[in-house]
Amino acid sequence: MKDESKLKMECAIDALYLIGNELRHCDSDCMEEAGNALYLLQEIMRECLAAEQGEAGKHTAVSMDTGPSWLEKIRLERGISQKAVADAAGISQPTYCNIEKGKRGVSVETAKRIAAELGFEWTRFFDENSESA
Repeated sequence: MKDESKLKMECAIDALYLIGNELRHCDSDCMEEAGNALYLLQEIMRECLAAEQGEAGKHTAVSMDTGPSWLEKIRLERGISQKAVADAAGISQPTYCNIEKGKRGVSVETAKRIAAELGFEWTRFFDENSESA
């Protein structure tokens, strides 16, 4: 395994450690953080597998220069502010902003609240092809 892959695997182990710590306290904020750690772990593991299979870059994130995310497009179409969505979902505006930009994962509970506010099926957050949907 290459040094870069080893480093990514170490990060994955750290993410698992964070999940364990968050789940010990198990309130809604902790569940949100555990969901974010799981999302991070998934992305790290995908990158490691792709690198090992000689497909580095296949699963890399889309550049932020590609325009608004699917979530941002829906919110803008509805004419709703990030703050309003965040308030309805029970999260902070910066947290919502990071979810919208794809920099932060989302728990099922938060996905349901955001989807209810914006009027779409909450499972879209977890679809493989949600960017093109």
